[in-house]
Amino acid sequence: MTFNVTVDEFSGTLEALVELVRNHSLDVLTLDLISIAEQMEAAVVAGTLPQLDLAEQMVLLSDLLRRKSKALLPMDKDEEAKTGDTVSVENMQEDFAKFRELSAYLENLEDKEEQSFTRHVTARIEEDIEIKDFLEAVKLEDLSIALHDVLKRFKDQQEPMQFSEEVEKESFNIQTKIDAIKTMLTQHHKKMEFVQLFSGAHSKLEIIVTFLAMLELIKQKDVKVEQERQFGPIFLLRV
Repeated sequence: MTFNVTVDEFSGTLEALVELVRNHSLDVLTLDLISIAEQMEAAVVAGTLPQLDLAEQMVLLSDLLRRKSKALLPMDKDEEAKTGDTVSVENMQEDFAKFRELSAYLENLEDKEEQSFTRHVTARIEEDIEIKDFLEAVKLEDLSIALHDVLKRFKDQQEPMQFSEEVEKESFNIQTKIDAIKTMLTQHHKKMEFVQLFSGAHSKLEIIVTFLAMLELIKQKDVKVEQERQFGPIFLLRV
C-alpha cells in the first residue's frame, strides 16, 4: 500500500514531494513537516505503513527537514562543502529500497531446499549489497546456509496459532536492528554466535531484516564474522 501525504501545497507520495522540492518546483519553506510526521505516525499506528517502508519514508522526511533547515539558516560555502550530505541522503534512500526488495525476495524463498535457497540468496545479495569483498574468513554461501537453518528452525518451532496482531506490528527496521546488534555484541563482550542474533525474533521477516542489518554492519566494517573450523558455528565479532 502506497503511503500518501496531504498538505496545503501538495497531495501524493512523499517521494514525489521530495522530488518537487529537489527540482525547485515547490518551496520547502511552505511545507508543514510536523503535519507530515503526524500523518506518518498515524499510518504506522493504523498499520497502513509497513515497517520495511517506514525506514525509507523516514529518510525522505529527513531530507525535507535538512533542506528546510538549510533554507532557514543558510550556511556559508565552507560549511556547505563540509556537509556534503545530499548524495548520502539519496544513497540512503536507494539502499533502503534495495533492502526492502531484498527482504521480500528472501522471505519468498523460505520453502526452498537448502542448496537452491543458498544459491538464490547468495546471488541476490551479491547483486544488491555487494558484500562479498567485505567478508574475510567466512564465505557468503556459509552465511546463506546459516540463515536457511535459522529460518527452518524458526518454522519448525511455530505453533499452529499465529502471533497476535499486536506482536506482528512490533516496530523494527534495518537501522533499529543495526543498533540492536551493536548492543548485543556489547553485552556479549564483542563476540557472539550467529544464531544468537535471532533469539528474540517473532517472525521470518524480522529474522531476514536482522540478517540484512548484520550484512550492512559487515560492509561498514563495524563487525566481522569468523568460523573456527569447517561446518563449525559462525561467530560475529565487533571490530
